[in-house]
Amino acid sequence: MFFEPHRAVPVRRIAIAACAAAFLAGCNTKNTMPVNKAPAATAPTAATIAAPASQQAKFVLSKVVSGIRTGTTIAHFPGWDFGVEGTACNRERWRGADTLEWGSGNAELGDWSSELGEVFHGVLTARGFQAAGDPKKIFNQQDAVTGADYQVGGRITGINGNFCEVYPLLGKTPTGEYSGEMSMTVEWVILSTVSKQEVLRATSTGYFMQKQPRRGGIIATFDGAFGEAVNSLIAQPDFTNLALKKTAPPPAQSASTAEAVMKFKVATLRTGKVDRDMATLFPAVVTVRDAGGHGSGFFISTDGLILTNYHVVGEATDVAIILNNGLEAAGKVLRRDKARDVALIKMPVRVPNALALRMTEVTPPERVYAIGSPIKENMSSTVTAGVVSAIRKDKTTGQTFIQSDAAISAGNSGGPLVDENGNVVGISTASIERRDAQNLNFFVPIRSALDAIALQPEK
Repeated sequence: MFFEPHRAVPVRRIAIAACAAAFLAGCNTKNTMPVNKAPAATAPTAATIAAPASQQAKFVLSKVVSGIRTGTTIAHFPGWDFGVEGTACNRERWRGADTLEWGSGNAELGDWSSELGEVFHGVLTARGFQAAGDPKKIFNQQDAVTGADYQVGGRITGINGNFCEVYPLLGKTPTGEYSGEMSMTVEWVILSTVSKQEVLRATSTGYFMQKQPRRGGIIATFDGAFGEAVNSLIAQPDFTNLALKKTAPPPAQSASTAEAVMKFKVATLRTGKVDRDMATLFPAVVTVRDAGGHGSGFFISTDGLILTNYHVVGEATDVAIILNNGLEAAGKVLRRDKARDVALIKMPVRVPNALALRMTEVTPPERVYAIGSPIKENMSSTVTAGVVSAIRKDKTTGQTFIQSDAAISAGNSGGPLVDENGNVVGISTASIERRDAQNLNFFVPIRSALDAIALQPEK
């Protein structure tokens, strides 16, 4: 996708440089610790693809996280040679059998734009595989990422190594250079960007030796071990089959093919400008709350049918509905479509107000308004105004979106986008959240949303 869902709070991103600081900050002296036994330097079978790019699937590294607990010993500084170079290895350390401990906990370590992303991209392209998101490029990065067929996530579950801190022959001050060896185990999950379904789980281990001492040697060894784990992943037949499109991705599931059409009575289209009468729409716009947070939604019929985003309700079956007057009631999720990011909720009461739905397409630069509950539940009935900026088609999923500069924030997800007469034309779903991006917000067209969950309006 070329944007991020709006409901989630952005996770803290930690650069690999921070990992180095975490390693070093976690360095302990434990006299009873044995020397770490790193695995033998067994290189994975090199996998190379000769098929042209047009016949391959493209992969992007979406996230790498740590599955290692803070305080876990990941390396030692042994006082004898283990195959690397460096004068007077660990001369002032070996008496205490110093260890290196993991200091980052279950942190997110990087994505396609990070140093690990550069390693991932480099390994794949060197072997002829197609990888999106080259961190070395300055421009048009997001466009490159949206072309990926598969998102790759990795969880580092094991690190095991030895390091040599170099000392001069004379003097007790270390040179700041390190050589070393490290093995790393990574659990991988690969997701189809079209179906939003998991297509492959795999585990791989990589070993790397930084034989020559260098400044930043610990990080170089870490990156090298990660690269060899990537190399081991792409050498697996299941990954190669995905790359060569021999394994068809699961189709995007749509309620329109899985469920019978549900008909509902729709409100009559409004006429006349709504800017001076906006408050009449508020009773039909609700806040949707579940255990993970809140989003927005709106009534599409007086018998209690509510539309919202899939990413607001997830796989929950029951959610809380908060009306604009503060009253709360239980709602049951009847239908959902993950690919189109839409869900249908039923509240077991009749309501006096429902929003009218406009089935005709909007065109730039029509005036539009977004309504919802941004950031906090007590900010319900917040209205922002803008114009239809463009109609966009996501190259990866084939889904169409309305682009508008009407501002939306976390919590707006699932709320209505209405035209100048107050008729719903779209559903707030996401925006581009970058320092160099402004007012780039996206909405699911209402007709497409109804089709995805097999809803048919009737007067």
